[in-house]
Amino acid sequence: MITLGRIWGYLKLACVMIYIFYLIVIPSVFWYILTGKKHEFQLNWSNSVCRLFNLRIHKLGSTERVTEDRTIYLFNHRSMADIFLHDVMLEGQASFLSRFLVGVVFLPSLLFYETVWFFRRGISRNYDHFNAWLDRKFEGSTRPHLIVYPEGHRMQTSLTPAPLKHGMLKYAYSRGLTVQIGISFGNEKACCENPP
Repeated sequence: MITLGRIWGYLKLACVMIYIFYLIVIPSVFWYILTGKKHEFQLNWSNSVCRLFNLRIHKLGSTERVTEDRTIYLFNHRSMADIFLHDVMLEGQASFLSRFLVGVVFLPSLLFYETVWFFRRGISRNYDHFNAWLDRKFEGSTRPHLIVYPEGHRMQTSLTPAPLKHGMLKYAYSRGLTVQIGISFGNEKACCENPP
């Protein structure tokens, strides 16, 4: 049942999303234009969002991030906040693999075309072609690593992971790349997409 409270919650969510993915991007664009530091463009935006909303990242345990020449990080996908929280967690050292639809919905994210690698899901089953495209993206990237969300979509409230898509694991194996699993909690609190 749709209530006024839920409608108000979605309106607030829409305003926050517009603010994060449209308005805060503008200063980052000017930073990019003035300095030409392409690799810092997205990280500058991610840091700005975290500072603005007073978001803090707390590391648990004693594990360390792998920093091989090329590493694929497999992260759980909780909310739209992942794109700036994971960017800050990995200190701007990893690009993101994302469906092209994300860029259509959040048009300013297309400005991150060098650090967010957009692909069209299901357009081709030619994995050799897709893998060759990934190779070219790695070669031309200012970021040595890649973040992948193998669940394929956001698991906002689920306590268990969805079945993992295995295409990127096959790619990593075929290229002899290091793979590290990253798990983060509380991201959905930073950007709640399901108002009560």
